[in-house]
Amino acid sequence: AVLAYNDKKYSSALEKFVAALAAPEVPEQIRRDAMIEVESIRPQLRKVAPNVSIIREGLHSLRSIAEGMAGGYLLLLLAPALQAAGLM
Repeated sequence: AVLAYNDKKYSSALEKFVAALAAPEVPEQIRRDAMIEVESIRPQLRKVAPNVSIIREGLHSLRSIAEGMAGGYLLLLLAPALQAAGLM
């Protein structure tokens, strides 16, 4: 399936996710792991022709991280991008 690319939807969801990662209750190791994935996605969002596979893989990894978090709050923030990527 082709990923419908909407850079604003991805960027907005990703930045909300990053802001939530700054919360003191997020363990440092989870924050670090998530930011590695975020930093792989951000450059793709700036490209005219992003590599959709990199975006999808990064979002899939972030989904796994968010699902592992208590309460699923981070997953809710990332949901618009995951839905757009067909991963939710």
